[in-house]
Amino acid sequence: MKGPPWLLLRGLMRETRHWGDFPAQLADAAGVAVHTLDLPGNGRRYALSSPASVAELAADVHAQWQGLGGGPVRVLALSLGGMVAVDWARQFPEVVANLVLCNTSVRPYSMPWQRFQPRAWPRLVRLLLWRPGADVVE
Repeated sequence: MKGPPWLLLRGLMRETRHWGDFPAQLADAAGVAVHTLDLPGNGRRYALSSPASVAELAADVHAQWQGLGGGPVRVLALSLGGMVAVDWARQFPEVVANLVLCNTSVRPYSMPWQRFQPRAWPRLVRLLLWRPGADVVE
């Protein structure tokens, strides 16, 4: 598969390391460059304040992408990364060639409560209150 490179975006409180070896596997399979970026406040950019809006996060991703050379890109995004990718595509349709979205809520099509099954809510509350180590959360 040839064409534009891929950019992988993670979700809330996730960083590029959470992709593991998937970027290399995708690059080998697709035959194109694969890039990962961290949102402000995450990963290598942990010391930066996270913007308060998805639009600001999208503008940040666009600036990072331009810093890597810009041009058309295919985006694979998870959760909050998907929300950011959709807004980036809206702001810069000439840059975002394709979107693959996983587990994201995009108003008005998918609300957050539609992604959580009621039986999962008690476990989520326990995780928020108990604050276990990262190995347990994962």
